[in-house]
Amino acid sequence: MKILQIRIYVLIGLFTIVYGRDSIKEELIYASKLFNDILPTLIDEETRCDITYVINDNTFIYNYTLLKVDINEVEEKNRNATKMILWATTQREWKTNIEFEWYRKNNIIVFYKYKDKYGNHFFEFTFNAGKL
Repeated sequence: MKILQIRIYVLIGLFTIVYGRDSIKEELIYASKLFNDILPTLIDEETRCDITYVINDNTFIYNYTLLKVDINEVEEKNRNATKMILWATTQREWKTNIEFEWYRKNNIIVFYKYKDKYGNHFFEFTFNAGKL
């Protein structure tokens, strides 16, 4: 799990440079375009980042597929435990990593969506980077 998180943050970190666009939304749309130019891409052997997009003026959404997971074969408590581990680890990284300072400063809402290998919704979580 730790290696997966590190790889995700490295990938995210590649696109956290502020490019001087006129608005926060334009900056996020540009970052999403940069991501999507290389997506889908494998994060590790079990996780693929599929697409990103922006909604509203300050919400950045990441969509992932868990390539070896079938929602019908995972107990609810295990799914919730996985979600809580990823949520806590992700928030901690967003709170402390200098590469995410721009997101924190601009109160960007970050949304993570995960689906199973068949495209079924597995779980999602969201947070405001500026309120961590």
